Amino acid sequence: MMALPAIIILSACNPQKALTKRLTGEWAIVSYEERNREGANPTMTNIGTITFNSDMTGIKSISYSIMQVAYLDDKPFQWTNTENTVTLDGEESDFAKVWFIQENNKTTQQWRSTDSEGNVQIMKLRK
Repeated sequence: MMALPAIIILSACNPQKALTKRLTGEWAIVSYEERNREGANPTMTNIGTITFNSDMTGIKSISYSIMQVAYLDDKPFQWTNTENTVTLDGEESDFAKVWFIQENNKTTQQWRSTDSEGNVQIMKLRK
């Protein structure tokens, strides 16, 4: 009987579950930066939203231009997380990959990822 309260307290403090709950809802992508190996570091602001549903699905509504090339991503996705990462899975998308959490607050998030060519992407989100 003594172990039951400890189990309840520990499960309530699970960082992975806390992040899952925190992410649920709509987040504005306030900035998105691509740092490529050639030295170009374009940063776009207010490029759209990403919505995380409690059933581990979501939708991206993203639109921006880089070097006069338009990019549109309004595809659904599935997501999972650990306490330090968020993985987006879905149709072809530059955003469908593992993102490492650099900042994790109630109303702001900063994520970082690297693509297969060694380029780094940094995304800042605001709820």
